[in-house]
Amino acid sequence: MWPHRARVCSWCAGRCGSAVVAGRSTESLDLMAKRPVHVATIRSTDDGFEVVSELTPVELRAIGLVSVQWAQLEHSVYFQTLSLAKQTKEAPQADASSFSFSRRLQEFRRLASLASLPAPESRRLIKLCDRIANLEDQRHKLLHALWTWDTDHPNRLTGRGLRPRAKFEISVDVERIDKLASKIGRLLFDIDFPDGPDFESIYPSRSRFARP
Repeated sequence: MWPHRARVCSWCAGRCGSAVVAGRSTESLDLMAKRPVHVATIRSTDDGFEVVSELTPVELRAIGLVSVQWAQLEHSVYFQTLSLAKQTKEAPQADASSFSFSRRLQEFRRLASLASLPAPESRRLIKLCDRIANLEDQRHKLLHALWTWDTDHPNRLTGRGLRPRAKFEISVDVERIDKLASKIGRLLFDIDFPDGPDFESIYPSRSRFARP
């Protein structure tokens, strides 16, 4: 069902499996070219079998960084929404704590658009909302994709959404994923530090407390 990525991928041979010579199993890849080939394999365990991702450690690190950065951004948007509500003396609506991030962002934008805010501050916050909305779709597709690989180019990652109302396809590599994480990080900085860096008050360095 899931041909091993290492069979056709020279750089992961020896890490995620052993390369093999062409035969029935590798020739069958041609028959699968028109349907998704999962970046996964089946592994034997003491308790039976399990499906294991064949994404490389570098790919997993990049995707995980986007996930961690975005989680921090969602928290920052929430606390900034509460801060705006207090500053404008406007009670936050139910969307401020909605399960849907799109609705939470919509409430942040509503408060940022209030006439009681100074115009320059309002414009700055609305621009932040636009930047967040632009990255939200990229983040959503990256973290909800079914990862596949091209049988002709196994180094290339393709992410697909297969649900009828949420179909999509993206083609990425580690560099592009890292760039997305960096864009989210810059957004975090602009949300949390509008007046410039203040590292000690919010982000004390973990290394200062780590034991040698």
